Amino acid sequence: MIAGIWDIEGTGGADFREGKTWTDALGGVCALAGRLDNRVELTRRLNLDADADSAAVILAAYRAWGADDGAAVLLGDFAFALWDGERLICGRDQMGVKPLFYALRGGRFAFASSVKWLLSLPWVSRAVDETAVGLYLSLMIEPGDERHRTFYHDIVRVPDHHLVIVEQSGESLRAARRSYWSFDRAAETRFSDDRVYAEAFRDILDAAVRDRRAGWDDADIGAALSGGMDSSSVVGILRKQTSAPFHTFYMKPEVEAADESPYVEAALALGGTIHHQGRVPGLFEGGTALYDLLAIPTGWLNFPLSMAMYRLAAAHGVRAFFDGMEGDMIISYGRYWLTELLAQGEHERFVAEANAVGAARRTTGRATMRQYAFPYLDHLAQSGRWGEVLSWIRWLGRAFGGSTVSLGLDWARNFAAPNWLAGSWQTWRRERRLTLQRWKQINPMIATELARRVDLEARFHAAERPDPLTAQEEHYRILNSGRLLTAFEDAEIIGAAFGIAPLHPLSDRRIAEFCLGLPGNLRLRNGLSRWILRAALGDDLPAAIRERGDKTDFFPAFVYALRTYDLPFLDEVMGAPLEAAAAYLDVKRVRAIYAAFRSGAPLSILRIVGLVWAARLAMWVKRQ
Repeated sequence: MIAGIWDIEGTGGADFREGKTWTDALGGVCALAGRLDNRVELTRRLNLDADADSAAVILAAYRAWGADDGAAVLLGDFAFALWDGERLICGRDQMGVKPLFYALRGGRFAFASSVKWLLSLPWVSRAVDETAVGLYLSLMIEPGDERHRTFYHDIVRVPDHHLVIVEQSGESLRAARRSYWSFDRAAETRFSDDRVYAEAFRDILDAAVRDRRAGWDDADIGAALSGGMDSSSVVGILRKQTSAPFHTFYMKPEVEAADESPYVEAALALGGTIHHQGRVPGLFEGGTALYDLLAIPTGWLNFPLSMAMYRLAAAHGVRAFFDGMEGDMIISYGRYWLTELLAQGEHERFVAEANAVGAARRTTGRATMRQYAFPYLDHLAQSGRWGEVLSWIRWLGRAFGGSTVSLGLDWARNFAAPNWLAGSWQTWRRERRLTLQRWKQINPMIATELARRVDLEARFHAAERPDPLTAQEEHYRILNSGRLLTAFEDAEIIGAAFGIAPLHPLSDRRIAEFCLGLPGNLRLRNGLSRWILRAALGDDLPAAIRERGDKTDFFPAFVYALRTYDLPFLDEVMGAPLEAAAAYLDVKRVRAIYAAFRSGAPLSILRIVGLVWAARLAMWVKRQ
């Protein structure tokens, strides 16, 4: 935790209120939350003592290379604030793991790792940022350029790989936010053969876990073990790096189809762990008391599940908790390599891989073909190459069986719908007559007046992009989407509540950069995504996990928990708390959808998630 204030009418300079600081010979001050993984290397480059404090290294890097280059060279999970005597510089790590927020009003600037700390300042307003509320309710999981927003006008998130540079201008302060680093969207990771690729990646994985283990005894360590590729990989590496058994944790769902116990047991059979099991709690376990921890509504569906797991871990003395959070996005599934194969004319390979992916995901090759061939056909059509479109449709129909006419009509509908919507949008913007609204299709529980006030429809259309045509482009978009930030922030909140450090080794910058540059056949092979991870772990992953191609759908477990544990609480939320949120929610529509859910009527995933988000927002409004 770091926090501080610059008040030009007060101390005249930065006043660091929370966190350990380092002061250099020139009077510069730096506070750091987190960890530098390349501290030793940087001490050599900067001619510092080998045991120099990480905050001292950051300050020296700034003095030597400037704000942007000095931050870009840092490796690890960190947030820092630096005062050089004239300006204040706040920065967040490249992946956005460590949270950092700020507030600015006139001649006052404050920064903190916690929104709650900023809200404790009397000059920071609780005025709601309605745009952030609208984006939240519209289930926009990739906020992109809007990711700096919190639910408060006065409080701004420092995004991943960004600096905020604060300087005095007359009788006030001004803050400029900018990116100091970015992923290379044309990166290339090239080695001589599969074995060398796997060994190189394993070295990076080992380093990512080892750097996060530094300073912790084996007895301090705990890890999530869900039976999936990500958590099982982290546990497999920890097993090699520890000399004594460490704790693992699994929250067992009460829905058999969502239970991964057979995979968990396969991982446990390799030994080296002390295993513990809990149950999947309700999505509202803790009720409004959750907002004693949270300053803003969580966009993390399984927040209470993580709370329950950390509570269980704390009861067993865990102080450092490892997980595989979002490893699938950092490493990338790589299935858009299929689109590349088609564009490159590798017909037979495309058919073989599409059928293999279909089998691995327990669907059909034809369904997989539609998902990854249609974007290429769209691209051809938008380029006016209609003859090639028809040729490809005939060939795909023959290669995957079924009616070619049906396939052509299916593609035409898929292609025409987004273009028709775009045309309808332009017409609506000109004439304000059409009633089709994208936000209402996603979540009809949003209040119409809120959508109008924040121009939600325009934001939807501005965020829409055509499907990627390469695996690397898809991966680059995900890494720059901002979709991971709130999950990292919520993990920090949960960890602080139980005195546990959350550690996410698969969210390491080195892993992301390595995987972004991989060739397609190292991402996807024989229908199995994340092939490089499977190859790198080898026998440290049980065969049952290493060779699985599907991913368990956990959503039915959440629905079961909602129906089993949460209905009495939700009944209360549907009363006065929901009325209090009428500025943001269509109260009548929310109650109608809740009544349908409560009666057992089948609802889509979007409607159920929208209902959960609506209830969470109502809880938050009640606590304001």
